[in-house]
Amino acid sequence: FFEMPRHEAMKALEIYKRAGQQ
Repeated sequence: FFEMPRHEAMKALEIYKRAGQQ
């Protein structure tokens, strides 16, 4: 997870949060 670029990690985290809300 920490190996990928920061912007990629932030984007993945946003998608993960959205999926958790639904």
